[in-house]
Amino acid sequence: MLTKKINGYFLLVFLYFLGVSFFLSPILGKIFPSGAVATIIMQFLIFLPLLFFYFYRYPVSPKETLSLRPIRVADLLLCLGVSLCAMPFVSMIVLITSVLQTNLAEASLESMMGSNFFLVLFLTAIQPAVFEELLFRGVGYRAYGCLGEKKAILASAFLFALLHMNLQQAAYAFVLGVLFAFLVGRTGSILASVIPHFFINASNWAAMFLSPAESAAPAVEYTFGQQVLGVGIQCLVALPFLVGLLWLFMRRNPKSRYEMTALEGERFFTPAIWVIIAIFAGMCVFTMGIR
Repeated sequence: MLTKKINGYFLLVFLYFLGVSFFLSPILGKIFPSGAVATIIMQFLIFLPLLFFYFYRYPVSPKETLSLRPIRVADLLLCLGVSLCAMPFVSMIVLITSVLQTNLAEASLESMMGSNFFLVLFLTAIQPAVFEELLFRGVGYRAYGCLGEKKAILASAFLFALLHMNLQQAAYAFVLGVLFAFLVGRTGSILASVIPHFFINASNWAAMFLSPAESAAPAVEYTFGQQVLGVGIQCLVALPFLVGLLWLFMRRNPKSRYEMTALEGERFFTPAIWVIIAIFAGMCVFTMGIR
């Protein structure tokens, strides 16, 4: 089964990711006084070997697998517009799941407020936009094509979500993973997800970096219901724009650029996937204490 092989590869991805994060992170932290620099180096040591190993192990074309093609300017602008209009809905997911776990991504950004702006931009926007998209909307999406187009989108988004190792982040990462894979499939270019991914992460960091310092006046605290109402209004405002931009995008790109036919006997949930789910569940329990 083809899915057994690709599931085995992604199990290796998860194990390697955890191994490097737990064992190499303390070492890099001692060598480099800047936590941002240490994390940047660690990201290179995680993703580059995994990508190289995949193409060493499997005789496939990197250009074809990673969708390394140019994208039409109009399609790129539509991809950006669709992604930005989807952000209020992502914010709603973040808000609702905040009752389960703290937003660790936001906490991580706050901890880097004293660091160099461009250094953190590279770490939080450029690296994820390139490495995560190549691994999941490149390798993952194309490799799971043996399940059919829709299941390939869902499978790559599912693994992308689980790699975040946090229940809250996994929820919105799955939604973005589905959206990004759809955009890549319709345009045939990895830039359809890399650029929106970068722009979303970069704008989050820029907004936090440029936010005014806390004043002496007490901050206004909104109830959970008020926050839901506020974000809900944003969703209602964004909805017609999201629908309209999606309609334009699909009119320009009526079908996927890749032929993905479900092969008989192929199934996603093999023992390797259940092990990955168990790893994710264990990490969620672990991070529950980080509040």
